[in-house]
Amino acid sequence: MAGKDEVEQFLNDLKTKLSIFDMIIIERDKNRQTMAELEILNPKSFCINEINKLTYKDYYKGPSPDSEYKGEYWEFGTTISGRQIYIKVNYGLTNKPCILISFHFAEFNMTFPMA
Repeated sequence: MAGKDEVEQFLNDLKTKLSIFDMIIIERDKNRQTMAELEILNPKSFCINEINKLTYKDYYKGPSPDSEYKGEYWEFGTTISGRQIYIKVNYGLTNKPCILISFHFAEFNMTFPMA
């Protein structure tokens, strides 16, 4: 588990990188279904906005090694329209977009160690 300072540093770095290199959303049924149910018309813009709102209190766990997309992924949660949303994000490679792996309704009860 990361400490508060490490989580804050990751989020600051991630938000800065998002503003420069943008983000790729992985096409997954769970992600598409959540966007449809929430009636989100511009998923990338919406997700970037939600990520920019995250704080260390929204930290769930990580970093964890990411064998599929390289590097590490971090897990967070937020609430949208009264539903808990699970967010899994990878910072991405140097000078490349961030990778949003998951942005969907939580399938389990998430607890936030720093909340």
